Amino acid sequence: MLEREVIFSIIIGCLVVAILFILLLGFLLYYLRNKNRFIREKEELKNKYQLELTRVELEIQEETLKQIGFELHDNIGQLVTIAKIQTQSLLKQYQDERFPNLFEVISKALEEIRRLSKSLDPGALAKYPLIELLTKDTERINQMKIIEVDLKESGIRFEIEQQRKIILYRVIQEVITNALKHAQCSKILIQLEYLFHELIIRIEDNGKGFVLTQGENEGDMGIGIKHINGRIQLINGNIELTSSPEKGTFTKSLVRQHHRYACKNCNC
Repeated sequence: MLEREVIFSIIIGCLVVAILFILLLGFLLYYLRNKNRFIREKEELKNKYQLELTRVELEIQEETLKQIGFELHDNIGQLVTIAKIQTQSLLKQYQDERFPNLFEVISKALEEIRRLSKSLDPGALAKYPLIELLTKDTERINQMKIIEVDLKESGIRFEIEQQRKIILYRVIQEVITNALKHAQCSKILIQLEYLFHELIIRIEDNGKGFVLTQGENEGDMGIGIKHINGRIQLINGNIELTSSPEKGTFTKSLVRQHHRYACKNCNC
């Protein structure tokens, strides 16, 4: 009888230990799952905050550029126009071979101010296809005859939402600016490839290339790359940047067509 009670006590004790172990294991798993969820939610909030911060910065930049564009058009443009009219008046009064050249320079300056003021206004940019905006930029760079920029487009072009198009345009401008400032290149190739509901943008230069280290992240180049990444994430795109010394830099970005526009061209 005593032996049975001992065995029963041992069994009860083992069951209690097993139940406690299961409860402890369950609590541990619950804690780890909640901890991972908390970390994930914290990371998501951080990413959302970063994206929202990028969006606000972008809005401020665009508004600032818009105001600068208005100032160029209304104030500086007006002064250059007056100078042009006065030069035209001098041309009629005096036969000086220097005046025609001066008139031509002022005319070109006025034309450049008007073009620049339009390029700074998001409303004006939204009217044109992306390829047309880039064509104007590449033509202006090629006119300097220092760097050759080649622009290509392939595939069936689809409509891009205005805000996304402006962000894409600013991203490409940033990449080109980085190449002009840092790459010491003689050629830049820009390719736009439309694939069904995706746009692939490739930008390649034959410059000196670089190795992106922590130190370079803090410089102008690193800041530019951070801006590019932030803007691309804002429109749910992705970007890859590869570079090595003396082998140039290659940038590839993929942006998916917005569903509202994609449905116009498919049977979904």
